[in-house]
Amino acid sequence: MRPLHLAESQPELITGRRFKSALELTGFWRSLGFDLNCVQMTPGELEGSVLVERASCLTLVSIKCNQSLLVQGQRNPRFVAFCLENTAQTEMHRVWGDPIPPNSLHGFCTGLTEAFFQTTPGSHLSIGLIPIERIKSLVELDPSGSFMEAFETSNTAVLPAADFQRIRALLQITQPKPNQTGNQLTLDLLEAQLLESFSDQHDAHLGLAPSPHRHALIRELVRFAFENSTSSLTLNQVCRSIFTSSTTITVSCREVFGVGPMNLLKWVRLQQVQYVLQSRVRMESMGYTSIQDVAVHYGFRSRNHFARDYRQLFGEAPKKTLLRAAA
Repeated sequence: MRPLHLAESQPELITGRRFKSALELTGFWRSLGFDLNCVQMTPGELEGSVLVERASCLTLVSIKCNQSLLVQGQRNPRFVAFCLENTAQTEMHRVWGDPIPPNSLHGFCTGLTEAFFQTTPGSHLSIGLIPIERIKSLVELDPSGSFMEAFETSNTAVLPAADFQRIRALLQITQPKPNQTGNQLTLDLLEAQLLESFSDQHDAHLGLAPSPHRHALIRELVRFAFENSTSSLTLNQVCRSIFTSSTTITVSCREVFGVGPMNLLKWVRLQQVQYVLQSRVRMESMGYTSIQDVAVHYGFRSRNHFARDYRQLFGEAPKKTLLRAAA
């Protein structure tokens, strides 16, 4: 999928799409230049939607999903992201392993090259993407230097409720009215609000940027799961590959995700199967004609165990997924 040039000067454009699997959302992020992997973390049929508004130097993204999603990978270094949750559904929300407090803004640290977060079923994320050069240009409007210092040292800000609601309103995607300046006005207002909220005089609580080393083992496990999604491995094989003990990886994985490492690896493989079954074109490009062919390719040798696990995770039989693709 060809990357979108987010910073290009172009007419306002609002596009939307629905997604039925975490890997479809992965494809969306990669179209924006973010090398992120997405994993469905709760069982049941997944229903999600993405809405994007692009114009000038601001891209707004709205993501809704009825299942919990784990997102991990490389950010797009050309942009600073400002992300918030619109609903009160935050029980499973984690940013770098930590729960999110109310009225909080996330993802804006310019010193981090990776993203690592999890959402709650029923969440609605709003994200604003601003070119990093545009953010740096605002330094002239902040003689104290607190504005850029906040972005360099923090990744989470707990804002006063009124500030949070103003930023939340500016990150919403709405159809522009006739003769409305739209996105450019939104960008100007958003920048002004960010300058105010992150100033020394304002009561924003900034958390220190997370240490990538803290969750390095878990991020390595997620990366390993995708790179080895065609193999059914034992826990000992996984531990040897990522240089850890079974106790350490099991405790760490359960602490962060609430499930063991082998379940996480199996879910990644199941989602690879689901993604292929959702498209006849993908099946044909792999040279496969049956569900069992695809299942075996991703390391599932037992037909019965595969069908059971697939139904438990996605809320439907693999045959139903394939029939929907053919409709």
